[in-house]
Amino acid sequence: MGSSARATIQAWHDALEIGAVETLLALSSPEIEIVGPRGTASGHLVLRQWAEGSGITLTPVAWHPTTGGYIVEADASWVMPEGAPDASSSRVATVFDVTRDRVTRVARYDSLAEASAAIGGDIPASEEERGMT
Repeated sequence: MGSSARATIQAWHDALEIGAVETLLALSSPEIEIVGPRGTASGHLVLRQWAEGSGITLTPVAWHPTTGGYIVEADASWVMPEGAPDASSSRVATVFDVTRDRVTRVARYDSLAEASAAIGGDIPASEEERGMT
């Protein structure tokens, strides 16, 4: 997967980080599939509700190229609506699929091993490990 997919995913993270929901939607397919610990849903409305209500912050730390995009390891933290940090901050791995510069699928897992298993493969070396960043 090329730098275009990585740039799209990075812009997606940046939009989420600053709460730019309209930009997040523009970077996502209208039929985006969202997979997480609470199940699977799809569409811009679900993405909007998640972005506005989850309180999540994702800071990418490693990028593992896949056939359709990347597995991105990120430090995740959650801020509850009242502003108090949630104690469940952790490292997560998210599978991003990108088609025509739009995110088509986001699937969050608790570990790189789980994310890799979900796409049916070995853990791909990160671009950082290969000196590509």
